[in-house]
Formats: sequence, structure tokens, C-alpha cells
Amino acid sequence: DGIETGFLGSARQIEIVSRFIRDFKGEKTLVVVDPIMGDHGKYYSNFDTSYGEALKKLIPCADLLLPNLTESCLLAGYPYAKELSRKDLKKICETLHNLGAKQLIITSVPDGRSEKSILLFEQGMITMLETTQLSAEFHGTGDAFDGVLIASILKGYSLKESMIEAHRFVYACMEESLKMEYEEREGLMIEKNLYMLV
Repeated sequence: DGIETGFLGSARQIEIVSRFIRDFKGEKTLVVVDPIMGDHGKYYSNFDTSYGEALKKLIPCADLLLPNLTESCLLAGYPYAKELSRKDLKKICETLHNLGAKQLIITSVPDGRSEKSILLFEQGMITMLETTQLSAEFHGTGDAFDGVLIASILKGYSLKESMIEAHRFVYACMEESLKMEYEEREGLMIEKNLYMLV
């Protein structure tokens, strides 16, 4: 029903995954690519531009590409800035679409109207979901977001509906995690909010 790629770690792994998608993708298989490689305007310490270039080879496989703002800029070759205009964002989306991504959801997008937003690029149009930023960055929020998003799509919900549902769940889990006062690296507390998905 679906194939998702996430943290891959090396150009060799990207080649293996590309071959897997080519060999196993069915006519109706949803392929989702989350190009995990950076945040806050730069690559993670174990990645560099050569990894970013290798990762571009996966973009044509993506029915849905799920970068954060940093990753979308790195892949599109567009200068990163904490504040980007709607025109800038459209150019980034169009560049990634031209590289082969059929649809995009970009997370962690400041748009001047809220602290962080989520951008949906579908059929050439941008839709913004304004969100409120919490005072923490828990590891694993992207994984939880992707999981709920993809499950919702496979259940027949629209991309926009699925995006809203994924954000609603992750935000609730972040609120729960903040109550626990533990290291953000320990990840997201999801157990108390699993009822939201049933």
C-alpha cells in the first residue's frame, strides 16, 4: 500500500532504497520520501552537500515529499532564511516539483502570521496550516507526524485532512511531553494520546 523512506545515512543506502522502490512499487503504491538531513538552516553533522545531491535521486520517486524548511531549501538549492516570502516558498515548491516530487508538505515554515506553519503544495497551489510553536523540540516528532499522515492518507482522507490530523496528534503529544520535564532527546510521549488514533 505504501513505502516511506526516512533517515538513510549514506549515498549507498539511497541507491539500495531507490532500487527497492523501483522493484516493489505497484501501480497504486503510495511512495513518501522524508529527506532527513538537516534543520535550522544547515546539514546535520553527519551529512554534507554530497549526501544532499545523492538524495535528490529519490525525489522523482516521491508521490509525496516531506522535508522541513531547511531540507526543502537544501534540495532546491535555495538560500535558507528564517523568514521567506510566499513568493520564495512557491519557487522552492516549484523547483522540487520540477525535480519530480508530485506533492509536498513542508514543516517548520515561519510565514509571518504564526510562529511555525505547515505548507501543503498540491496541484500547483500552496495551502498553509498555521500552528503554535511550543517551547521544546522533541526528537521523534517528525516520525510521529509522518506515521499519522500516511495512515490517514491510506485510509482515504485528503492530504489536507491528513496533515491536520497528523499535526493535531503530534501537538497533543508534545503538550503531554512538556509535562514530564525530561530530556527532549528521549523522544515524544505518545502513549496517553493513542486514543486519538482509534
